[in-house]
Amino acid sequence: MNQLDCKNFYDFIRKNIADLKSEILQTDHDDFMDINKNLNNLENKLKKEINELEKHTEQDRFIIAFYDETNAGKSTDL
Repeated sequence: MNQLDCKNFYDFIRKNIADLKSEILQTDHDDFMDINKNLNNLENKLKKEINELEKHTEQDRFIIAFYDETNAGKSTDL
């Protein structure tokens, strides 16, 4: 993932959720209606949480820190 501003980050997450749901629904299952209902519920829940995060975002960039066994931090910003 290249550098993304916050708005593009949330759009990226939304698109990937939709793509994942589409892939899952393309598989053959006997309980398709239950799967579809559960996926819709999960998607709606995730969208609500993402919208809430986006609404309260105060930063223009994300910084992700990685820690190894010595707790020496390495960070990168997106």
